[in-house]
Amino acid sequence: MLGSQVFIYSFYPAPGGMTQIGHSLNGTMIGLGQYLRCNSWDQVARFAQLGGGQQVQAAFAPEGECARKRLVILSIDPDRAGPSTELVTTFFHEVFHAIQKSDPDVCTYSGDQADSFWIHAAGASYFGLETSARLAGIDSEVVWDAHMGSVRELLSRGEIDRQLSDPAIAEKGAIALRLLVTRGELPLADLLDGSLFQGCDDSDFFRAPNIETARTHWFDYTEVD
Repeated sequence: MLGSQVFIYSFYPAPGGMTQIGHSLNGTMIGLGQYLRCNSWDQVARFAQLGGGQQVQAAFAPEGECARKRLVILSIDPDRAGPSTELVTTFFHEVFHAIQKSDPDVCTYSGDQADSFWIHAAGASYFGLETSARLAGIDSEVVWDAHMGSVRELLSRGEIDRQLSDPAIAEKGAIALRLLVTRGELPLADLLDGSLFQGCDDSDFFRAPNIETARTHWFDYTEVD
């Protein structure tokens, strides 16, 4: 978008993928010239036009430095500039995606491809929300209360529905995952370190009964809490 600031963050995923996510974030903000060694100007322009957060998960080259790096790109409109919980959450959402298992439509988390899409998006949002709370030094319940209140408001105004699909697929899905965590069906540690998202249709955690629980009750906050 015109007038947007584009921030590019570069990092090297640790060996073993997301299981070492806590040690993967010692990256750096890089300049546009360095970014363009691995990418085209058209891609930068596209990210700036789309706005919000984007991530580049695939390797940029078969070998060398560009083959090892992952990038997160944030395009921030002037009226949204400045530190905010939303910006921090978006950044870490994209970091999570950048080293999450690629292509959920090919290698699914559950038996249903549609479920794999919301699980993929929801995992990144869950990580973003938890990380924003940790960086702010506050109880994650505060961040979750605000997030769930925002989604409740969208539901009440009819701007989103109760289906785990767009619009707001990641926001709704994060609450669905929280429901499963609260019920003891998902291990929080495996969710946050990313190991939960490395398999290919082999996770008992996303078996049919759990998916049905998530679909049916995610919007019932008495169940989630």
